[in-house]
Amino acid sequence: MYTPEANVTSTAELTWALILAANRKLFLAQNRDLFVSNELAGRTLGVVGLGRVGSRVAKIAHAFDMKVLAFDPYQTDLNFSKSGAERVSYEEVLKGSDILTFHVPLTFETKNMFGASQLEYVSPDLILVNASRGCVIDEDAVAEALNEKKLGYAALDVFAKEPLSRDSKLLKTPRVVLTPHLGAYTEEAFLKASFEACERINQYFLNQTVLNTLPLQNDWGSLSFLERT
Repeated sequence: MYTPEANVTSTAELTWALILAANRKLFLAQNRDLFVSNELAGRTLGVVGLGRVGSRVAKIAHAFDMKVLAFDPYQTDLNFSKSGAERVSYEEVLKGSDILTFHVPLTFETKNMFGASQLEYVSPDLILVNASRGCVIDEDAVAEALNEKKLGYAALDVFAKEPLSRDSKLLKTPRVVLTPHLGAYTEEAFLKASFEACERINQYFLNQTVLNTLPLQNDWGSLSFLERT
């Protein structure tokens, strides 16, 4: 068994920290006159994967007065409605987003879900955010797109190889925020994981209830825990 609810808030909040850092260019700003940025209000957030974390990120977007588009063929219309997100196709979310954030497991279906072939659909000012799994995006293609100004900024918390290799093209790329997989790194998330694990064990011995079993079965077509190895 595992504890999928423990890091939802932590990861959603980190996603917004990445969005804000990239949108306001905080990683570059030493002289405020050089880095005029944009407001989030009135802009469009695209969410790929409207599960636990993605739906939380979508809900927070409304506090910034943003429009939310989302792609997730496995979520119900009710979940879209609760998240305040408009259901669109993957191509439509690429075309319509000012900021695009990924919250999907790593499967055969999602590996390199964003790469060179998707760049023709997105704005050259797009902010790309990934706090899900590193191989969901093609890191080399993203680095090249940033260097060639085919993307605006990227904010990444996860990578194909962790820790990030010193030879990574991302380290030689401007307009990128890189954090070392901090999504679940809060005291609250650690405590929730511990309490939830103990509660699951307790319920098993009390009434043989088994919840959230491993290996992880997900709706995106594969076994994500197995494919990460």
